[in-house]
Amino acid sequence: MTAGVGNGNDLVGRFFADHPIPRNVATLVVFDGKLAPFYPNSQAVAEGADIANSSIRLHGAALDAEVAGKFRKGVLNYRLSLDMTDLSRLVPVRQGTLSLRGIANGRLERAALSVGGDAQLATKGFARQKVTIDLKATGLPVPEDGRLSMTGRLNGAPLMLQAALAQGRARRATLQARWKSLNANADIAVPQQGGLSGKASLALARLTDIAVFTGREIAGAAQATATFLPAGAKTGVTANVSLQSARMNDIGADNATIKGGITDLFGKPSFDGELALRGVSAFGFGGGASAHVSGPAERL
Repeated sequence: MTAGVGNGNDLVGRFFADHPIPRNVATLVVFDGKLAPFYPNSQAVAEGADIANSSIRLHGAALDAEVAGKFRKGVLNYRLSLDMTDLSRLVPVRQGTLSLRGIANGRLERAALSVGGDAQLATKGFARQKVTIDLKATGLPVPEDGRLSMTGRLNGAPLMLQAALAQGRARRATLQARWKSLNANADIAVPQQGGLSGKASLALARLTDIAVFTGREIAGAAQATATFLPAGAKTGVTANVSLQSARMNDIGADNATIKGGITDLFGKPSFDGELALRGVSAFGFGGGASAHVSGPAERL
């Protein structure tokens, strides 16, 4: 049988028939109407439990996305596309375009997903430059393994991001990112059962590098580290954050540190940490401050 949106006879169309999207709601889910008008459209050909042919298309003022294909005897064969012609509608400080194409093939639990494309990106005052995007993953809807790569140039500087999820005795998530003075790394074990373990770090030698994304005048340097500690099925984390010669508009501090830990991070988190500020200057006043925070999140 063949059906379109709204008649309730196809799998995709039945969903939209049972869950209509009012126009005012649709504009809210696309970043406060910045892509409005925004309309979903779907159609499908169902044969028993199989879907012989189906498609979902979303179209907005600067967005065109489509997923189309078939699902037979538990095997996926789908293609997808995404084109955004004005990224500033989503993030005002970001200018440019995005174009992605992809396919998903195989049995659902082991389906191979491959997505690739590029973006032409810049912020105000810079020429747009190309960033190449490549995503590979196995297993849907929760990937067993995968990798994401983004390489190119942004605002005149090389950009590199490599993220991966590797399958093994314990799944392992890794991240490397470099741009201007930004250096981020992570290596975390993600077991099927039990808490996370591993480390993550971020260093930004010049906060001025990200000022264009904040819309504020900022300066100084920042470092942060986090160590994840398993405690049975729970995850704890210890963290250290420091700022040196930090300034934001008319507020500054020669040194600021946060040290502490969190138990049961993804359940009922409880905090124990210290904040110290030295050489604070704000609105003509100066000095320092310190604080100690402890207890469960709901009773801090």
